[in-house]
Amino acid sequence: MKKVITLLFALLVVSLAEAQPKEAWKTAVTLTAYDANGVPIYSGKSFFIDESGIVVAPYTPFVKAVRAEVVDASGKHYAVTRILGASENYGFVRLATEAKGVKFLVPIADSTQAAQVGTKLFVVGYQMNKKEVPVSVTVQKAERYDAAMYYTTSLGGETKYIGCPLINASGKVVAVVGSHAGEALDIRLATALYITANSALSRELRILPMQKALPDDAGEAVKYVTLLDAIDPKTALLAMNDYIATYPEDATGYVMRATRLSALGYYEEASADFVAAQRFAANGSSPDAVHYAYSRCLYATSVRDSTAAAKGWTLKRAYEEATAAQQMNPQPHYLLQQATCLFEMERYSEAYAKYQEVNATELASDETYFATMLALERAGGDTAQIFALLDKVISLQQRPYNQRSATYFFERAQRLVAYGQYRKAVNDYDEFERIIGPRNLNDTFYYMREQAELQAHMYQQALDDIQSAILSTTPERKPYYQTEEALIYLSCGEYESAKTIGNEALATLPNYIPLLRILAVAYGETGNKAKARELLTRAKTLGDDTADELLKKFE
Repeated sequence: MKKVITLLFALLVVSLAEAQPKEAWKTAVTLTAYDANGVPIYSGKSFFIDESGIVVAPYTPFVKAVRAEVVDASGKHYAVTRILGASENYGFVRLATEAKGVKFLVPIADSTQAAQVGTKLFVVGYQMNKKEVPVSVTVQKAERYDAAMYYTTSLGGETKYIGCPLINASGKVVAVVGSHAGEALDIRLATALYITANSALSRELRILPMQKALPDDAGEAVKYVTLLDAIDPKTALLAMNDYIATYPEDATGYVMRATRLSALGYYEEASADFVAAQRFAANGSSPDAVHYAYSRCLYATSVRDSTAAAKGWTLKRAYEEATAAQQMNPQPHYLLQQATCLFEMERYSEAYAKYQEVNATELASDETYFATMLALERAGGDTAQIFALLDKVISLQQRPYNQRSATYFFERAQRLVAYGQYRKAVNDYDEFERIIGPRNLNDTFYYMREQAELQAHMYQQALDDIQSAILSTTPERKPYYQTEEALIYLSCGEYESAKTIGNEALATLPNYIPLLRILAVAYGETGNKAKARELLTRAKTLGDDTADELLKKFE
């Protein structure tokens, strides 16, 4: 009987040895993750999946991990260098390590080798040697899961096996032991995790503190870094470093990093990157494009940081870089950059001329015409030309009008008021109100329009607007608007109403000269000259130079 048992055990060992590669244990590693304080927060099993030292691991520990390492079967330690992909849903991260030239690997099973219910699989664990009998498990349930498989095995709640590979009788990895009792997930779910350009927007990746790898394709990598820069500039800077390390002769990486460094105030380093970008401009960019990028960066920095000029980051240099770009390869947007720099340098006549050049190209738009108008206006240009440019801006607006359209109507209205064209100004204010909506307007707008309406002798409209201003203003400003309302009543001969509103305001503003003057006239026009003189005398005492002239009228 003893011989029979011995024979059966020997056959079992032979069977298992044949079912696994003899040195499968050599691919297993122990993975340890550490938090920001250097405290280990996870230690578990993993394994190399290719010769470059890539491993897969559970997702959850890496939500807090800032560093990780693996120890292979020979006891060598390798740092985890980058996250290559992650899925919170699948519960996997794919990691790059410093290990290179991994000699022994267990091959990955393909879709035709999925395990079936009843299939026996074997656990490959760290430090298992060739003399030990591997742990076997049976597949109890096999379910389709996102074009892969989800298994329930007989392993139960053995947490020490989490992260270990399960290999089949052909010696290929079929699944990875999951974190729930008996759970095993198709290995293909882990090996298919990669970084793409859109990964920059992925929450499940962004919440992992460790640095992520770039997409394999250079174009995708540029898109990834660009998206990341808008969301997480600090992490993006590390990604830019990776891009430059991967593509050291591609100008694109240097331009991206220079732009980010300048935003952080590292002007010398940014300048050095732009110099490098010029050196490699034929790769991934063109010399004129690098000059243009440098110009935009210099401009933005000069406008944002007044101290940058001391380090050579000036608007003059921004203009020179834009000019260099234009001379190398004439383009409308280079002209526009020149114009923008000239305007900011207050060289308005030159800016106007340059904007006019832009307007002769396909880049002409309502924005370029508006900038042209501003440059001409500040250069002291012809009023008729200024309004012609404003009219051109308005003519380029498409219905339904939008917020930008509203701004242009408002701008024209203010200039029409300044040049005494009050009724036209009111029309533009009316259009502004229609676009913005009355609910989005405040007392300041109503007061501005009322001023134009009053000058245009549109008394009813002026009265409606000042009353709207009163209803939407603060208690502190209300009496000033009431003074304006009293003036409207006075202007259209409604003296009693002017007195009523004026006296209400006077209770709060007893020494407000314009109000005293309005009330004096209202009282004088209704026969109460004594009251008119009293109010005007008070105004004179307070410094009103016009009071004497009015006092003569009511003697």
